[in-house]
Amino acid sequence: MKYLRSISLKLWIPLLVIGIFAMLLLIMVWMAQQNIASDINQRGLRLATQQMALLQREMVKEFGVGHQVEAGQALSASGVDIHYRTLAAIDAHGQIIHSIRFAQKGRQAAKVLSNFDTQRFATLRQSNRPDVRLETAQQQISAYFPLTLSSHEGDIRAMETGALFLIYDLHAEQEQAWSQAWFSTLPIWLLLLLAMALLVEFLRYFITRPIKMLVSAAQAVAQGDSGVMIHVQGSGELAQLANTFNRMSQQLDLRFKQRMQAESALKMSLDRLSAAQKMAKFGHYILDIKSDSWSASAELEQIFGVDENYKKNIDGWLQIIHPDFREIMSRYFHDEVLTQHQCFDKEYKIIQVKTGEVRWVHGLGELKFDDDNNAIEILGTIHDITQRKRAEEQIHTLSQAVEQSPVSVMLTTVKGHIVYVNSAFERVTGYSSAEVIGQNPRILKSGKTSPSQYHELWEALSQGREWHGEFQNRKKNGDYFWEHAHIAPVLDESGKVRHYLAVKEDITLRKQQEKRLLHQAHFDALTDLPNRFLSLDRLFQLLTEAKRNGHLVAVLFLDLDDFKKINDTLGHSVGDKILIGAAERLRHVIRDGDTVGRLGGDEFIVLLGGLSDISGIRPVVKGLIDHFRSPFQIDNRELILTVSIGIALYPNDGDTPSDLLRNADSAMYHSKALGRNTYSYFTDSMNQGAARRLALEEQMHGALDRGEFRLCYQPQIDVASRAMVGVEALIRWHNAVLGEVSPEEFIPIAEHSGLIVPIGQFVLTEALAMAAQWQKISNPSFSVAFNVSPHQFRDASLVPFIAGLIEQSGITKGSLELEITEGVLMSQHTYIDESLAALNDLGVKLAMDDFGTGYSSLSYLRNYPFSVLKIDRSFINDITLDEADLKLVTASIAMAHSLGLKVIAEGVEMESQLTLLAEQGCDVAQGFYFSKAVPADEITAMLEAG
Repeated sequence: MKYLRSISLKLWIPLLVIGIFAMLLLIMVWMAQQNIASDINQRGLRLATQQMALLQREMVKEFGVGHQVEAGQALSASGVDIHYRTLAAIDAHGQIIHSIRFAQKGRQAAKVLSNFDTQRFATLRQSNRPDVRLETAQQQISAYFPLTLSSHEGDIRAMETGALFLIYDLHAEQEQAWSQAWFSTLPIWLLLLLAMALLVEFLRYFITRPIKMLVSAAQAVAQGDSGVMIHVQGSGELAQLANTFNRMSQQLDLRFKQRMQAESALKMSLDRLSAAQKMAKFGHYILDIKSDSWSASAELEQIFGVDENYKKNIDGWLQIIHPDFREIMSRYFHDEVLTQHQCFDKEYKIIQVKTGEVRWVHGLGELKFDDDNNAIEILGTIHDITQRKRAEEQIHTLSQAVEQSPVSVMLTTVKGHIVYVNSAFERVTGYSSAEVIGQNPRILKSGKTSPSQYHELWEALSQGREWHGEFQNRKKNGDYFWEHAHIAPVLDESGKVRHYLAVKEDITLRKQQEKRLLHQAHFDALTDLPNRFLSLDRLFQLLTEAKRNGHLVAVLFLDLDDFKKINDTLGHSVGDKILIGAAERLRHVIRDGDTVGRLGGDEFIVLLGGLSDISGIRPVVKGLIDHFRSPFQIDNRELILTVSIGIALYPNDGDTPSDLLRNADSAMYHSKALGRNTYSYFTDSMNQGAARRLALEEQMHGALDRGEFRLCYQPQIDVASRAMVGVEALIRWHNAVLGEVSPEEFIPIAEHSGLIVPIGQFVLTEALAMAAQWQKISNPSFSVAFNVSPHQFRDASLVPFIAGLIEQSGITKGSLELEITEGVLMSQHTYIDESLAALNDLGVKLAMDDFGTGYSSLSYLRNYPFSVLKIDRSFINDITLDEADLKLVTASIAMAHSLGLKVIAEGVEMESQLTLLAEQGCDVAQGFYFSKAVPADEITAMLEAG
């Protein structure tokens, strides 16, 4: 066969190919640059908006309580980010209140801020909506956020709207966009150059007109045009090749049409399947075990909140699983499914990748095996069962308080047949619920309790009275144990006894170990964390490396909030378990290569090295705080223990380990002062907090003699009659130097300094004197209530002082009400029990305040002579919106009434709340719906007006 050559084709086709490849390269570089620049703009816009929204909320909160300095500190802390070219808080008149540039403070924004737009500022104040704009030409983001201002110092009028103004610079990142685009497309350049070389080589050897025609036809077929025909005359090999190609093309065309019909039918079936899965919230998946990759249906991707860019392998699946289930599911998948070849069947929680929402799912999967019986893939489904789980939680809401109670609860019929026991009963006695339902409580009899005690019990119950006492009973395994029981009749609406309720506490350990204390001395052995010496040595190494590489080092000083309270009340064994749990949480949150250590007590240190900027700190700190918001499961208790964190940075806040540790410690105490459960960066202004506390303590001495304290009273309203039946006395302090000081600020200092005792005597004297006057105006049963600090019970003269005031004022017996919080009772000191008993003998009513917010409220109601139960405002806020809150309030009212307690609801702010409380039989309510706390003369005017 004679070969044909075409010099022009060999010359021009490569040139054309080279030109096309060059154009493609330029287009790809340009598109990559545009995408990178767009990503930079959007990321900067999102980050600036999120950070300013957080800063806006924090500054509004600080302004709302008059903390202008703290608001400025929050702004300055955000201004550490080098991208903020301008960041300032501006009042309603355009004057700068705070700025990251100190020289601008107090000046007009329009004069000193070149980018400030007065028209946008005016529009912002009218709409009260953020105005965030991306200014592409200037490569920056400008934003105006509304800022509600309030101050007690008179320089800003209360509740005016100012602005939080910022200029966020994107210039540096945009300059790098081109270089990143060239670098990111480098692999594509190489691939394209290789493909071009191969194509040129192919054309050099095989360019002929007949072959070109065949190649063109083949390319057409490859692109989907299966009906291509080649017309070549003659009977030679090329004609035979052309005829063979034509027959192949016809067969391909026929098969292509058949395939299209099959794919259309398959697509219709898949669409129907997808619609059915979407309605049922089902998704399916295929996991290739060898390649460690999985594919998922669209519904499954929606359930998980992932897209095509998500890393779909086993590790990616584990990252979607909620941290509480992650380790369990990992062990289950590897040990039982892959190793034991069990079918996958588990319910677990996930965190959606896109929304962060926690969802419940039920996963099913079946293994597929190769010829050697090796598992090669898993086919399965994922079902979103969140709604079912929520329904189950609502069903168990009412019984949750009883089921989680540390004391045994038993309900019997009038004839003595058991109809219900809680899990504590099962745990204590060894009997399951199924074994005792229908039985008589005498199955627990040990023969060691005197018959006279049982006689007293049934005599009291037959007369409709409650009974409490101690039994020595016997468990299912024959062991003896002691119980303190409180047994009371349960009445129906007609007043007939329908059941008997027994609340019993296992006091065996208390009997055996009343004087024993549990202490742990070797804390480092508990946590297995680096001690102070090792932590500081690692910090020194990090500083050495940071000096060499120009990196930042962050020192995080952590302290567990209220840890001493846990040790003092629940014992050191519980504290040790909390420290172990805290250490485990710290290990799981920090990054690989970072250090977490224990300095002593409840103080920990976290060292973050290799930081290029401070943006890497916030995710770690946020993770630490978030991990401590979930309760510790300790001895059938759920204990919530938050953490306060102080942060010091190298080289800004020190260049030696001792300086950084000291400054981080100062920042931690600043976090404590801010209310705990937060973090603070070290600043020189933190000494102002200590100065404030010193000034408060200094001014508090002599405040009583200067007449600076006064009482305000909030009315308590009878729900049925809407009449005022009492008040709650609340103390206020106005100082000539400090101004108005909130009780939340000065009462802890008064307790620490011991001034709470004379202040409490002042409150009692003033309140009882006014109560006597109001009883003459209104009715003899008009009551006055006030809170008692735990420190006041340490005063041996408390009970005699109250007794003298009652006799001196002449108020009616039972009209004085002391509100006791759980903090008073948790110490379990004998003198507190004796004081409460003596006060009860005087006719003073005892009220359980903030019911439901502590650890052991049910136990305290049983063990102490309470007459009143106050439902905390946190449960009242959402009773019109949250059915679970309404059910809890309803159950609390019913339980209190069954124990003979009066119920007071705090924080009533709407008529709809009051209506629901009335329907549930609540006795008394108080809150802003009726009145805020007012001076005594306004209460007098209300009573005189009827």
